[in-house]
Amino acid sequence: MLSKGLLAVGLLCVSNIFMTCAWYLHLKLQTMKVINFSAWPIYTVVLFSWAIALFEYSFMVPANRIGFEGNGGPFSLVQLKIIQECITLTVFALFSVVVFQNHFGWNHLAAFVCLVMAVFFVFYKCQRPELFPDLFPIGLGKASKANSENRQCNISRSKNKERAYAKEVVACRSHCH
Repeated sequence: MLSKGLLAVGLLCVSNIFMTCAWYLHLKLQTMKVINFSAWPIYTVVLFSWAIALFEYSFMVPANRIGFEGNGGPFSLVQLKIIQECITLTVFALFSVVVFQNHFGWNHLAAFVCLVMAVFFVFYKCQRPELFPDLFPIGLGKASKANSENRQCNISRSKNKERAYAKEVVACRSHCH
């Protein structure tokens, strides 16, 4: 499992390097006057970026297939997405510092700490996977059958309460009239 997880994360890293280049490299090439993108119609710049993004997909799709627990990997869909977002922002931060010579402040560090906390919470195994089980009709997580049965009991109790209240209203109306 660990090797599949590392392979998936490695492929996600490579994928995000291509993605960041596809999104932002044309801006740097423009400022360096390597290619005059301002003379190009926008659709050709999009095609240029898509040509780079093809390589991103060539690594992203296998990374998700290898890493997904439904295919024998170690990560849930949500975990894969959070990992990918953290990698994306890390690669972007490095790209913007190295290629664009941007500088980061304390607020950028604080945002990154929040992302690390997001990863922690996504991987944290809680005792009750459903935060608001009554709001979602379809059970979430591994305890969905038990939660579904509990919901049925709660629905039955609330229906009994409604019936008892209705009887009280009828009795009150008949008593008052």
